Amino acid sequence: MDFEAFSRSILETGAYRTPESIRRGIPARLLGGRAWWFYAQVLATVIHGRFVSAGRKFGRRQWAYHAFLMMRAAERAGGSVTMEGMNALRSGPWPVVVAANHMSMLETMILPCPVMLYGDVSVVVKESLKHYPLFGYILRQTRPIFVSRRDPRTDLKTVLSEGEKLLSEGRSMVIFPQATRRPWFDSSEFNTMAVKLARRAAVPVVPVALQTDFQGIGRFLRDFGPLDRTRPIRFKMGNPIPVTGNGREAHREVLRFIEAAFREWGLDVRSGPEQERCEEYLPEAAQ
Repeated sequence: MDFEAFSRSILETGAYRTPESIRRGIPARLLGGRAWWFYAQVLATVIHGRFVSAGRKFGRRQWAYHAFLMMRAAERAGGSVTMEGMNALRSGPWPVVVAANHMSMLETMILPCPVMLYGDVSVVVKESLKHYPLFGYILRQTRPIFVSRRDPRTDLKTVLSEGEKLLSEGRSMVIFPQATRRPWFDSSEFNTMAVKLARRAAVPVVPVALQTDFQGIGRFLRDFGPLDRTRPIRFKMGNPIPVTGNGREAHREVLRFIEAAFREWGLDVRSGPEQERCEEYLPEAAQ
C-alpha cells in the first residue's frame, strides 16, 4: 500500500491496518529487524525531507508523505499499525484541538499524518527537538509550538497565545498533555492544556488514544530506544467534543475515551474516570 492508497483508506473509512505483505519486509528480515535499521530509515527520511525542503516551503503534503514514510519504516522493522476512527474529522468542524496520550517519540512522527489529510496542522512539541540536526530545520517549517516542559504555567501561556493564533488561521493543533511518556494511562498526569486551548479558541477537542510502546525509551537518548515487535502500534480517534462552560466535562470525556481504549486493548489504567485531577483553571485575564 502506497501513500495514495493509505490516504484513500483514511479519508474513506477512517481506518488502516498494516498489510501482512509489508510487515517484516525483506530488508528487516535480512538484518534481523534491528533497531538501528529502523533508525537508519528514519534518518534517511529526515535527510530526504531536508533536501526536499531546501529553498522552498515544506508544505502539508510533503509533511504528510514523510510522516507516512516514518510509519512505513516502523512497519518494515516489524511493527503492526492499526488506525481507527480517523474519519471523525471528515464531516466535523475544522480546525480542532487533538488531545492524545504520550508513550514514545513514535506518535510525534506518525499521528500528524492522518490528521493533516484533512487540513493544516501544528504540533506542540518539546523545545529540545528544534535543536536536532536536520530534523529541527524541517520541524521549524511546520509551525510547531515549542514548550520547555520545565515551567507548566509558562508553557500553558505559550500554548494558549500561539495556539489561538494558529487555530484562527484554520490550523488544527495536536497536543500530548503529559509531561512524561508512559506505557500506562494515569488520568492525574493528563493535564487540561488541550481543553483550555479549545475553550479559548471556541473549537472542539478531539480525543486520541494511542499505543506506541513498540518503540521503547532509550537509556542514554530517550528518543532512540529499543524496539519491541510484540507490541502493536495503535491509534484510535473519538468524535469531536464541544467545550462548554469551564471545560471540565469535556476534559472528563477525553479521559474516559482514552481509558476505555486502554481497557479494550488490555493496557494498564492507573486511575478511574472519577479520580482525574483537573488543574485549576486560570482566570480569564491570565489566559
